[in-house]
This record gives sequence, C-alpha cells and structure tokens, in this order.
Amino acid sequence: MLILALALALTGPRADTNRDAIPDGVGQVVTVAGRASVASGRLAGPGAFFIQDAGGGVRIDHPDGPAVARGDSVVATGRLAFRDGVAVLDRPRVRVVAAPRRVPAPLPYDAADPERVEGRLVTVEGVVTGFSPVSAGNALLLTLPDGGGLVAFVYSGRDEDIPLNVYAPGDRVRVTGIAGQYDHEAPFRDSYQIYPRTPDDVVRMGLPPGAYRTGAGVALGLLALAMLWAWTLRRQVGRRVAELARSEERYRRLVERASDAVVVHDLAGEEGELNAAARRAFGLDAAAAVPPLHLVVHPEDREALRAHLAFVAGDGHARTDLRVARPDGTAGVYEVESQTLAIDGRTRVLSLARDVGARRAHEHGLVTARCAAEEALRVKSAFLASMSHEIRTPLTAVIGYAELLRDEVTEEQQDLVTAIESGGHRLLATLNSVLDLARLEAGRETLRPADVDLVAHVRDGLRLFDGMAAKKGLALVFAPATAALPAVLDAGALDRILINLVGNALKFTDAGCVTVSLAACGAEVALAVADTGVGMSAEFLPAVFDEFRQASEGEARSHEGSGLGLSITRQLVALMGGAIDVESASGAGTTFTVRLPLAVVVPAEHAVPAEHAVPA
Repeated sequence: MLILALALALTGPRADTNRDAIPDGVGQVVTVAGRASVASGRLAGPGAFFIQDAGGGVRIDHPDGPAVARGDSVVATGRLAFRDGVAVLDRPRVRVVAAPRRVPAPLPYDAADPERVEGRLVTVEGVVTGFSPVSAGNALLLTLPDGGGLVAFVYSGRDEDIPLNVYAPGDRVRVTGIAGQYDHEAPFRDSYQIYPRTPDDVVRMGLPPGAYRTGAGVALGLLALAMLWAWTLRRQVGRRVAELARSEERYRRLVERASDAVVVHDLAGEEGELNAAARRAFGLDAAAAVPPLHLVVHPEDREALRAHLAFVAGDGHARTDLRVARPDGTAGVYEVESQTLAIDGRTRVLSLARDVGARRAHEHGLVTARCAAEEALRVKSAFLASMSHEIRTPLTAVIGYAELLRDEVTEEQQDLVTAIESGGHRLLATLNSVLDLARLEAGRETLRPADVDLVAHVRDGLRLFDGMAAKKGLALVFAPATAALPAVLDAGALDRILINLVGNALKFTDAGCVTVSLAACGAEVALAVADTGVGMSAEFLPAVFDEFRQASEGEARSHEGSGLGLSITRQLVALMGGAIDVESASGAGTTFTVRLPLAVVVPAEHAVPAEHAVPA
C-alpha cells in the first residue's frame, strides 16, 4: 500500500494532459514521495537531490533542509516548477522516512519515449562523437545504437569533478545518470540529456579505436612473425631431419664396422639382426638368413642361453659366457652382455658379444699357475717345518760335542774344534732364520702381547751386544727420549727385531758407533738403529727386505749371513701393525726406523689360543 501511495503521489505532479512536455501542476503546491536517487550536491547545487519510483522523478531543491543520502525514503511538499527539463519542487519541506535505504536501479534509456524517463535514473551505451565545453559545464556528445543522439552533461562548480574530456571520438561508453530535456524554456522540443552523478557513472566499454588500430598492426606483425617462424621452423626441421639421417647412417656404419659382434633380437631370441662381426662370429655369409640364437650356440650351452634371456626379460640386463658352434665345425667362447631397449614401440634386446677364448685360456692358465704356486708354498712350508726336528736335533748334538771336545783336545787341535763349533752355530742360526720365515709366511706365528717398559727392555736387550761391540772397538749407544715408556706388545717379537737390526749394524760397521734411540710419537713408538758402517747403494735399497738378498753376494761377499734377517724383521713389524723404513748411502752408514703401536692389537688368527695362554 505504501508503494502504491508513493506512485500516486508522483504520478499526480507529473501529469501532462496537454502533451506540451510540461507538468500540468506547475505553480501548485504538491506533495511527493519516493527514494533519493542522488544525494545532496551531486547535480544542481548544494542541497539538491532527486527522488523517484515507478511513476517518475522530481528534483528537490532544499539547501536548508535535512541531509539526504542516496537510497533514503523521502516525503517533500512544495511548489512545483519545471527547470532544466525536469520537474522541480522549490523550497520544499522535506522529511526523511525511517526505512531501510534502497538505491533505485537505473532504467534503460528509451529513445522512442524519453519523456517517460525524465527525472529518473537511467543508463545508456553509445559512441562518443565529440566533446564540447560551454560556460555552464561540459558536454559529451553520444550516438546511440539506433542512430539517435544524446548528450551527457556535467554542470560546472560541482564539488566532485566528472572529467569528460578524457574520451575521444570513437570511444564506446556507458553513461548512468538522471534523464532530462535540453531546453530551459517552452516548447521543450529539443534533444534530451543525461546528467552523470559521479565519475563512476561514465565507463569506457572495450578498447579505444586507436587500440584497435594498434591491435590490427600488432596482429599483422604477429602474422608476419608467425610466417617467418614457420619458414625458419621448416628449415630447422629439414636440417634436423638431414642431421638425423646422417647420424643414423654414421651409427649404422659404426655398428657395422664394430669389432664386437652386435645382435638385436627379441626376448625369445628368435628374430635377430646382425652386424658384420656377428656374422663372422656365427660363420654366416652376408646373404645367409639369420637363424634363431639357440641354433647358433653350442648345444651344451643352450640351457645357459635360456637362463640368460630369462634374466634379461626380468632384470633388463644380463651377462654370461656362451660357446658358439659354427657351421664349419669350429667354436669360440664369447662374453655376451645384453640389455633391453624400446624400439618402434616394441621391446628388443641389444646383445654385444666379444671373443674371450684367448683371455679365458690365459685366465685358466693363471689360475693353474696360482694353484701350483700355492701347492709349492705349502710343500715348502711343510718341508721347512719338518726340518725343525730332522736338522736342528742332530745339529744341537754336533755343537754340544764340539764344546766337550774343547776340553779334551790338545792346543794344536783347538782351532779345529773352534771351526766345528763356529760352523755349527752359524748353521743353526741360518736354520732358525729359515724356520722363522716359514712360520711367518704360513701365518702360524703367534703373538703374546703383555705390559712392558720399552726403555728397560731395550736396555737389557742391548747388553747382549756389549761383547761384540767391544771386540770390534765400536761404541754401542742407547738414547731413549724418556726414562720410561710403557707399552703393550710382544716382548719376544721385539727382541728378535732388535737382535736383527743391532746385529746387522754391528756386523757392517768397522769404525765409529751404533746408536739405538727410542721415543713416543703420539700413539706409536719409534725405535731407530743408526750405524756408521759401509751403508748401501741407492740401487740396492728397494731389495733390502727381500729374502736371501745382501748388498754383496756370491763367494766373494764381504760379510757372512743368510739374507733373511731383514725380511723376518719386516714381517714381524707388520704382524704387530707397524712399519719399518730405511735410509742409507754407500760409505755413509744406515738407519732403520721401526714404528709400532704402543698397544698392539692382535688379529684373531695370530692370537695365542685360550687353552695355551699363561694365566696372569
């Protein structure tokens, strides 16, 4: 009922029965009601706004009235006038009705009956044909889709400027605003205008004409670029195809001329392609058909071929040795390595076969030689082990009887007894060295690490050489870096190392001294034996630790010895986890340096069995 009352209130003042485009009630006091479609100050000056509903629109000029916001429900009473092509209430009494605000929706502008939308909020789309600034404001000239004209007009002196000069002829715009006539006086037969309210009421649609021209130029440029790109691409494709053809031909020639046999076949080994080397390997001429692989390999290797192909099918890769049986009766051993490939959408197998007959024969010979060497070493070790009893026992008796003879023979016969005793001791020393070396090489040497003070132990060991040093007139010097040096190692093995090194130093030194030094180096101990003897040449040093080697050899050698002492020393040092170095020069003496861990870790195979260990 309220909406109907408002419609009637608006319809009465807008009545134009004589069709002169002017409301019949001009000059009368009327009451109108409706929704505010434009707030104060938006169109014709301070305090002015429009109200409208389904019946039409009226401008309300009330500079001193209450503030009205867009969408308010308003009731106004005043004298009806007609200015700027719209109905106006002069100096009305305005009352804002308490109701939810609702901004009227713009109506499409009706060019066929523009009077129907006078004073109402409308929207229209058109093409800009010009911009005209006048004293009252700025006008934007539009051409509508039906060919008619319309002016969007903005009065000067507004609080919020609406720039219309930014639109160029040809621009397509959408304008929203209040519809009214252009004429200010009767007969009001001229064109209609639309009054935008805010800058948002004028919106450019699509792109400006210049953009279309630019776009057309860009499109033509892109088309030219596309044609150039297509031409370039065609050339590149042609070049690439030619390169692929040359590459295919090159690789075909490489495969064809490869020295290894190349076979491409299916997973069953039924269908295959061969290069020239494969045809030679299989005994086939260039025109012969390719037989299945199981007919090419030796009958005894066909099961191995089936297993090989099964591995390839499962894992994608396999390698095995196969014998090839040729039509002429000859055979060859080939190492075949295969892997799967995807070719033309099918799974194929690439197999490379290399003739390894000579290599396998050589490897078999090496294995045979190694077995023979191992057997010879075993026989040697067994022989030397048996000599421990068969030679040492009678030799001990010879030495013992020689010592008894010394007290029984005359003075003239003492030299004979001395020769027997000296020769026996020398032979026993040689035999002991040979047996020690045999045990070390056979891995039967056992270690018994124990706590030991190295300084005291080495000093006691050197006392054994005091007589030998005094006899040759040499000084035997012991130079430890500390008063005590505790360690955990095999004292017996250390004694044998010390005896070999100091004994050699005294033997090969005729004047000067032999110096034994001892020092801790982190977790290691360094034992050095230096002499001022004859030294060794640089050519001999690489063989100094070899078995049965001496700087002077043969019957004319200058010093006696078996040449086993340094070899045994190196193996004992290695057994305890250490290392030995030598520095020497002819006529300038020799220095041997042994480095051992302060705590020897015994491998299980070289440890004393628990049942043989001595309780602590």
